[in-house]
Amino acid sequence: MKRLNRKGFFLAAGIMAMGLGLAGCGQKESETARKELVVEAEFPSEGKLTLQNEFMGSITPQEEVYVVPLVNAEVTASHVSVGDVVQEGDILCELDDSAAELQVKSAGAALSSAKASRDLATGGQTAASNIQAEANIQTIKDNQESLQSKYDALMEGKADLQDKMEELKNSKKSAKEDYENAKQQVAIAQEYAANSMAADSQQVLMEAMAEQEKTKAIYEATAAAYDQNYPALESQMDSLEQSQKELELSASALGHSLKFAQDSYALSKGQIADESAAVYQSQINSAAVGVESAKYQQDMYRLKAPISGVVEAVNVAENSFASSGSPAYVISNKDSMTVTFRVSEDIRNTLKTGEKIQVDRNGTVFEASITEIGQMVDAQSGLFIIKGNVKASGNQLLTGTSVKITADTYQAEEGLLIPYDAVYYEDGQAYVYVAQEGKAVKTLIEIALFDDTAASVSSGLTKEDRVITTWSPLLSNGAEIVIKESDKETEGKQTTEAGDHE
Repeated sequence: MKRLNRKGFFLAAGIMAMGLGLAGCGQKESETARKELVVEAEFPSEGKLTLQNEFMGSITPQEEVYVVPLVNAEVTASHVSVGDVVQEGDILCELDDSAAELQVKSAGAALSSAKASRDLATGGQTAASNIQAEANIQTIKDNQESLQSKYDALMEGKADLQDKMEELKNSKKSAKEDYENAKQQVAIAQEYAANSMAADSQQVLMEAMAEQEKTKAIYEATAAAYDQNYPALESQMDSLEQSQKELELSASALGHSLKFAQDSYALSKGQIADESAAVYQSQINSAAVGVESAKYQQDMYRLKAPISGVVEAVNVAENSFASSGSPAYVISNKDSMTVTFRVSEDIRNTLKTGEKIQVDRNGTVFEASITEIGQMVDAQSGLFIIKGNVKASGNQLLTGTSVKITADTYQAEEGLLIPYDAVYYEDGQAYVYVAQEGKAVKTLIEIALFDDTAASVSSGLTKEDRVITTWSPLLSNGAEIVIKESDKETEGKQTTEAGDHE
């Protein structure tokens, strides 16, 4: 039976009415019309058939960085606002570096002391030089004590932060276990309700289902809190570990400075014999390292753009307090954006990385390619997350905007293609009419894939079979037909006849 949505119910009804109206025109005339059933037919073509699906997605920058201060200090000057375009290395803001400046001066004093020690070793010892050396040693020891206090405070902060991270992990794990236990209880209660005649069986089931919903809500809220807060805690931990390395570097430099100062003092007291000038030069070089280390720490008080891009967020202001571990700026590079969308498992299995897709934003189409195919179901949507890279410039695609994605999904391999309107169905079996020796022959086929215009035939036809593409209520198995030449065939025939005439 032909599907009515192909040609339409009214067309069939109209043809039936015409048949009834012409019933009195004579048997001979009806037989002539039946014999002269004119149809169009064509040979199958060879090719692939690909289906496309559309999805909704969202846009995010592919390269996005959080600029996090490594020190706690007051903001003395802010140089950028949201929407500003910055280049890599641009200064975003300046922090109060008074303490760092003192460290630079202290390191400079240590360098001067090392040079003075060399001069004393070659020019004689005086009481004044001994006093200066003692003062220098005490200054270095004071700096070591101050540095140790900062280090102890930092390690306490790391321990507290680690506790928070573990608490988040444990909360999520515990909530998930409660949720899984609740689901098991529901299954047990369902079996109990199905097999028991006890009056309270349904009440037990209802209570179990309520507990499941309660634990599910707690788990989802806990998981959301984990996803929201854990990355920030990790960022803070990275900052603290960086600060720890810098403090350890400073402590090492101070230790070298103290040793050199003590050696120089001992030399001035006559406890160390004269050594070569290389020893003193080594002391000077070590003190110079301390100066460079102090200057490096001072540079932390100027926040710079790590990449070129657009300032998406500013979380500090002049005269406010910048905290280490908390993002002060968010910068994104919008020359390359990421599109994220979600698909079912069946469609996920048809996609592959590197595959081209189209991204449509209000009628403007951007070329893109798939870069990531999710390996697990998204808990909120129940679908798989797919990501792709979109090439755009400037503000053509804004962060967070919704777009339409078109992607090739199901595909039939190389095979025979026929017009889909030529296909009929009867009891779920597809068939076509093939023109053979002036008659229509009903031919069963298997369809691998189809869309609105074409069908890919996997079996039942050969490329020499001429498929009837005309619909008619008189078309049936064994009906006599006359094939109407297509416009292309007629044009070719006229060209050949004109050549023969010449």
